[in-house]
Amino acid sequence: MKNSLFWKYLKYAVTNKYLIVVLVFVVYCLFFDQHNWVKRAKNRYKIAELESDINYYKEKIADDNKQIQKYSSGTEELEKMARETYFMKCPEEEVFVIK
Repeated sequence: MKNSLFWKYLKYAVTNKYLIVVLVFVVYCLFFDQHNWVKRAKNRYKIAELESDINYYKEKIADDNKQIQKYSSGTEELEKMARETYFMKCPEEEVFVIK
């Protein structure tokens, strides 16, 4: 009984021209259209990746602005940074770098 009901609905679905047109349209929109589902998924992934990059660079900019404020406030911090990072020294000093 169930088997014949299945075949009845299948025959109706295959012979119904409106259902076929709607199915063809849906398949075309999902896979073959200019703005298809696959491209949308790739674009969503790219957008999420770029937004995470934006957040990362905003944090880096904030950190760099803090360092700029710190080094422009006084000469002691600037001198400390120059000595530690670039191994600068006063003319009468000797610097030994130990690694």
